[in-house]
Amino acid sequence: MWKKILGSLNKDFIKINNDRCLHTNNKNSLCSKCEDICPQPALKVDAKKLLYNINDCSGCKLCVHVCPTEAIQSEIEDLEKYEQQIYERETVYFACREQGSKDSDIVLPCVLSLTPEMLMISAIHNKKVFIVWNEKLCLSCHSNWTQNRCLEWIDDWNNYQMSDEKVEIIFTKNSKLSLKPKLPKTEMLFPKNKVAKRLLNDRSGGRDTLASNLNRWPLTKRRMYLLAYFKKINKEGEVPQSISEKVGLVNIRVTDNCQLCFKCTKVCPTGAVFHQLENESNSLMFNPSLCIDCDICEHSCIEIEKEPIEFEDIDTVSVLNKSN
Repeated sequence: MWKKILGSLNKDFIKINNDRCLHTNNKNSLCSKCEDICPQPALKVDAKKLLYNINDCSGCKLCVHVCPTEAIQSEIEDLEKYEQQIYERETVYFACREQGSKDSDIVLPCVLSLTPEMLMISAIHNKKVFIVWNEKLCLSCHSNWTQNRCLEWIDDWNNYQMSDEKVEIIFTKNSKLSLKPKLPKTEMLFPKNKVAKRLLNDRSGGRDTLASNLNRWPLTKRRMYLLAYFKKINKEGEVPQSISEKVGLVNIRVTDNCQLCFKCTKVCPTGAVFHQLENESNSLMFNPSLCIDCDICEHSCIEIEKEPIEFEDIDTVSVLNKSN
């Protein structure tokens, strides 16, 4: 008993906000990303709430980085803090806590915690990125990590030239870099937050009224950084599937049988699908920059279908259907 208590005191507790959990707030949601990725039976998605057992938690924080609504949070695993570390370094080395040094590396609980948003932040600040990976250590890790399990999307990142320089996976580091920053000609998005606030205002797309009426969830920090990244790069064509799946980017369409009942707008948790009335014409609108690919609208209406998204469509509010 005392062993369990003392062990839990050494862990950084995660905080769960069931009010933001997709699964527990909507009967049409099948989201179980946190439970699926948890290497231990610490999380269980229940019909009423997300259950968390601290005694079974290994402290990997993988659940924090896959939750699309930030219903699971940790003070340590915060993108603002990661941006600060990225900003301070001339070259960025991502490593797990078993292989990295806090003095020179950006230490993740597990390499599986690395997200496209972290690479996007690095690209925003013009940083060269390395991922430190030692196969022998990873094979003995409690997170059951393998390169094929979590880094296959890096190939797509490099092949589609998502950043100016390729992200390299290395096995050892011969030297450690100083924390003394060589300041780049960029500006922190947080805590100054100027860019983030402007992005939120630019992408409201009629959502402000809906947000006040239907209590929509605000943009997550992950999405703020993603939008800042896509605002910087100028790319065309389809977003690689492995990356779009990890960040929750998707396009949707409705079939010709859509009756404009607007049921989808009532269940959408972010206001990405919304109703617009203009000149006595009803329109069903879609803002992909607000969509988190939760599947709720698709499960609530058989006339909605998902499609791959193009880079140029991320910043475009489209009309899905319109009354005559």
